Amino acid sequence: MNQEIMDNVTVVPAIAEQPEDTLHPVIFFLMWFNVLLTGGFNLITIIAYLSSKEIRNNPGNIYILNLAFADAKVGLISLPFFNLWWHYGIWTYGEILCKFWIVVDYTAVTQSMVAIIIISWDRLWMVSQINTYMKNQTTRLAILLIVSTWTLWYVYYICIVAFGEQAAPEYHIDYSNDCDLHINYLLNYTIYEIVALYLVPLLIIACINLRIYVLVRRRLAAGRSEIALKNRKAAITLAILVAAYFICWTPYHIVLLMETIQEGSVPYPVVAFVEYLLWLNSTVNPFVYVCTNPLFRKQLRKMFCCRRMSWHKSSYWNESPERSTQKSQSGSSQLGSQTNKQIIASSEM
Repeated sequence: MNQEIMDNVTVVPAIAEQPEDTLHPVIFFLMWFNVLLTGGFNLITIIAYLSSKEIRNNPGNIYILNLAFADAKVGLISLPFFNLWWHYGIWTYGEILCKFWIVVDYTAVTQSMVAIIIISWDRLWMVSQINTYMKNQTTRLAILLIVSTWTLWYVYYICIVAFGEQAAPEYHIDYSNDCDLHINYLLNYTIYEIVALYLVPLLIIACINLRIYVLVRRRLAAGRSEIALKNRKAAITLAILVAAYFICWTPYHIVLLMETIQEGSVPYPVVAFVEYLLWLNSTVNPFVYVCTNPLFRKQLRKMFCCRRMSWHKSSYWNESPERSTQKSQSGSSQLGSQTNKQIIASSEM
């Protein structure tokens, strides 16, 4: 019996994983740096929206706020728990916290995908029917759509967690060292998830953005260059989002299918990598918006880059009465063109 115990102890991969341990601190640091990027930058996007009346005046920008909120939850909840789980090698937080984490994580990731669909639809509506869009797209409509989708997915995943064990009673999860969904072990559900929550959204996003591209090409051919140029930038932004979605989501669902068909067929480092790659989509999204949306870029410059400059500028005008007069005289002409600039800027991501 003692010999058997000793044999089992020698199987524990303490020495076998020694080469990997040399990279462990580096990987662990990068994982927490990604938490800082994902959570921090999405929070900055939220603050930029809330602090800028110019951004809030465009109802379509609330969909960007929605995406940033979903991605911030990934950065502040999904990633930290996974980082600690990966670091210690076991789940140490018990069943209740596991189920809470799963509901929040799955809902946030799914809502991030839904947000991209909604943003794509919003831009298609704007590009194809600008007059109808400006008349009917309201903040109330946007909030109603956002609240409805969040409620739908929270209810859906709460039901999955609550009744998943009854759907797959033959699978046992030891919550003292593991955290998973029972239903993930069912091939039928895995196929449903791949089709309904990956392939169909990918097809919808691709079709919508292809339609946007066609409309932009037509406007360029018709010589409506100013508006078409703005719409072309929006189309490029959405194309980047589609590419990021495809790159981040595809490996995860391939591995998910392989693991469901034969558990253990994919090495754990690969499984962990594709899971993390899925979350990286939430890291990429805010960078896409900041790099391409002029209103968000402008607000971020005001928040971080231009505070000292604006202080010196205000001091300069206070010291020069003549220049203060010139500034007040030019204010009326700037106000007259402000509305037009907001409408033009709304066609960019």
